[in-house]
Amino acid sequence: MSEKILCAADGVPLKKALAASQRKLKLTALLMVAPLLAFIFVTFLMPIAEMLFRSVDNSIVPETLPRTVI
Repeated sequence: MSEKILCAADGVPLKKALAASQRKLKLTALLMVAPLLAFIFVTFLMPIAEMLFRSVDNSIVPETLPRTVI
């Protein structure tokens, strides 16, 4: 049994045409969401990462720790 391949109006197989259409829609959706993701990264994730880094990095400790032994 040979299967008949369905084609779009321009002669491209329907599966390929559908895949290309879906890819274009996904890219459009990603481009629409990208500014929101950038805003969340800048206003939410970067400050949290900076606070976490500052909580570990304490430059006062090396200066004061030797004086505690004396």
